[in-house]
Amino acid sequence: LFVQNTTFAVDNLHWRNHKSCSKIYHAKNIPLLDGVNTQMVEQNNSKLRKLKSQLSYMNHQNFMSHLKFFLWHCNKRVLDKK
Repeated sequence: LFVQNTTFAVDNLHWRNHKSCSKIYHAKNIPLLDGVNTQMVEQNNSKLRKLKSQLSYMNHQNFMSHLKFFLWHCNKRVLDKK
């Protein structure tokens, strides 16, 4: 039940390394992902990497507060550009 409505896909950046995967997993072959930036996760991970040293010294409550604010700020910047 947990993943029954989940679409699994390999983004365009990583597809070349997935030699044995069926082509149905390539993001470009999934109509639902047409026009979607499939590298968004990688781009967001690179942003989060900037916080690694700061977050590693925080207790759980501060960690979650800082992380939520950072993600809110990133999303706001994207929405403001539209």
